[in-house]
Amino acid sequence: MERIKSLIEEYGIKISGTGLSLDSRPSDADLEFIKNEKLAIVDYIKNEKLAKEKTAKEREDKIKAIEGLHELRTAIAEWEEYHYQNEKRFDNAMTSSFGIAKPKSNVTELRAKYPRATAYLIADGWIFARNYAKSAAGKKALEKIINGENHEIVISEMKKEWELHCESKIWD
Repeated sequence: MERIKSLIEEYGIKISGTGLSLDSRPSDADLEFIKNEKLAIVDYIKNEKLAKEKTAKEREDKIKAIEGLHELRTAIAEWEEYHYQNEKRFDNAMTSSFGIAKPKSNVTELRAKYPRATAYLIADGWIFARNYAKSAAGKKALEKIINGENHEIVISEMKKEWELHCESKIWD
């Protein structure tokens, strides 16, 4: 099984139609092994794909299980749309002067009501930071939150990690 895995990685073996495709030409010995073990290679590739899909589904289920995350994201999106439409209204002189109805959701209250969802969104936001260290801290924190670790401790550690990075680069 280990040899199959290493050959798949080395030659970029993929399932293609009814056969296999390779990114590079293998040695004669490796080609002979690939021909003889074609069914085992196909099974290995399919099993790896299924395992990755299962892992991704489990991760997505954990995210969906974070209480209030969907509600908080929806409320934030409503307020962003409200602000966008309001700005757009002022940019276009042809529109009426009547205001746009404010969303009924209260993001501040939802953040207080769902602290784990808030922590998730904070860590998720850090992932898109321009600094590699801040982004990495956000990714690490996000995974910990998804996997059920205490969100308060995780966010504290994330911020501390970023702080230590900044301190280490102060004289660079």
